[in-house]
Amino acid sequence: MHGPSVFDSWQGGEHSAMADERFLSSRTMAAWIMGLPAVVIYATLFVLPLLIMFTFSLKVVDNFKVTDVWTLDNYREAFANPVYLNVAARTVFTAFLTTISSLLVGYPLAYFVSKIARSRILLLLIVIPFWTSFVVRAYAWAVILGPRGVINQLLLSLGLVDEPIRELLYGPISMGIGLLCLYLPFMILSIYVALERLDDRLLEAGRDLYASPWTIWRRVTLPMTMPGVITGCIFVFIPVTGEYVVPVILGGVNSYLSANIVVNLFGQSGQWGIGSAIAFTMMAFILVMLFLLRLLARVWRIAT
Repeated sequence: MHGPSVFDSWQGGEHSAMADERFLSSRTMAAWIMGLPAVVIYATLFVLPLLIMFTFSLKVVDNFKVTDVWTLDNYREAFANPVYLNVAARTVFTAFLTTISSLLVGYPLAYFVSKIARSRILLLLIVIPFWTSFVVRAYAWAVILGPRGVINQLLLSLGLVDEPIRELLYGPISMGIGLLCLYLPFMILSIYVALERLDDRLLEAGRDLYASPWTIWRRVTLPMTMPGVITGCIFVFIPVTGEYVVPVILGGVNSYLSANIVVNLFGQSGQWGIGSAIAFTMMAFILVMLFLLRLLARVWRIAT
């Protein structure tokens, strides 16, 4: 009897390759079918409203009615009006300050939980704030910082002040405290995940070489955890740029950010065109910052 010829082997391999292609195409088709509802929902609830808002930003809006007149005056007003420019500058400054503060506080806490204490209970305490509403946590700080709050009552009982410090609430202090405490868990968890992936043998090797703790942190720990740092900065900076709740509950009118101005323009003022222009301008700024942070992460990864 003769064994299988070379032609038979080639033909069998061809049939196998065709079967693999059919299998992959069927899997691809199934993936598209399964993902189609998500695409439809995303396009309906996100893309379509954005297109409508972008149209508003290029239209003349008169008495809550969108006309058929196309214009760029909404963007000119957004960039020329000193009120909008001051609010935009305050928004960017607040986002940068909150991000830096969260990083300075969050990195040591994440390092302590991951490398020193190694306690799941402490990690749970960091996660617990996510179990409560963002608005509830903001109101909790309003109660704490208020004239009859814990801080003022403690200062009065110690005799450090004669009357409650009303500046603790509805000002930059309450605004900064609220934003820091509300967004700090995002920074801590991002850095904590990066620290958990860090091989402890690298730290032990540094100690064996008689490197100081500062040198180990600067040459080993920080470069290896930089992706987590950048991720944490993204998770803090971008949401703070669009923050609406904290300025209303803790900051007051003089601490309003761009999101508050946009809401007022869409609501009481009825200036949908200017509101849309400001919203898209801030969105473009956020996308640029996100691109720069991702580029920084990629450059850092290549350099290390």
